[in-house]
Amino acid sequence: MKDFTVADIREDIAPFAGEGGKCKDSTEVLKRLNDARRFLWKLGNWQGTESHDCAIIGNDNVIAIPTHVSSWKKLYTLNRGFDFAEGSWGSLSCAPTGSAIRSDCSDGILPQGRFPTYTDPTETPFRIKLVPEREEDEGKQLTFVVFDEYGTKQHHNIVLSEAHEPYTVDARLTAKILTCVKPLTVGRVRVIALYNDDTETALGDYTPYDLNPSILRVRLPSVLAGQSAYIFGKLKYFDLREESELVEFDTDALIAAMQALKARRAGDTERFTAEMAVARSVMLAEESSQKPFLGSPIKFAGFNPQQPIFQ
Repeated sequence: MKDFTVADIREDIAPFAGEGGKCKDSTEVLKRLNDARRFLWKLGNWQGTESHDCAIIGNDNVIAIPTHVSSWKKLYTLNRGFDFAEGSWGSLSCAPTGSAIRSDCSDGILPQGRFPTYTDPTETPFRIKLVPEREEDEGKQLTFVVFDEYGTKQHHNIVLSEAHEPYTVDARLTAKILTCVKPLTVGRVRVIALYNDDTETALGDYTPYDLNPSILRVRLPSVLAGQSAYIFGKLKYFDLREESELVEFDTDALIAAMQALKARRAGDTERFTAEMAVARSVMLAEESSQKPFLGSPIKFAGFNPQQPIFQ
């Protein structure tokens, strides 16, 4: 499928936006485009809605699931694969490399909860360092609720550099980050713990759409600390805002989705069902032409597992 931006696709979908079509520059076109994307996102697990990611298994065999992953289905390490049932922590099958997947595996995977950071720094106190990806985000403020070096809860408001500096360092000392409130940004914002000896620990990589960054930490059952883990999961849905952003779906599928939603608003169940079937068939045809299925672009270098994460 050709890569289309919001600007590229406006003219094609404008006649189907709203009840009687809209001019291509209308704000209604972007709203209806996002409505159609959300509809297709829920309709199936398509390329562009799923992701491969790589993470390092930390101390105590804990791994942090990236914030852009809404649900994860498979996780692979160098010597073991884990397969998760949809929406369930209890259904787990696992096997060493080269063995058949067992359905009676007794190993458990324990969710540790959601946190604003990948890990809690082992050295305290530290200063919070923020590195924005885009200059357009200069002047925006992030608010961190923290424990300071005395164990007192504080609110640290940190403004991204307004002097074209590549990063901002908070002068106050922090022992633990409890929560973070972040505005919409154009680019990502990296959060780093900066120690007195100028060494650093990466704490988070917040996406533009993360408003209350929440990172799921999971404890794996085996002694795997320091190994790489490959995660396959469903991406979170976010509305497109910028004209330069890429649209994940085929134009015909988007138009069918817009028509289906229009029929649903009109209470025409029969037409809604028919248009939904058209949207699904277009997506299935697109998927079949894109084999092998790899989800969204792999986000790590040198991916060469001993066996596939999934069939």
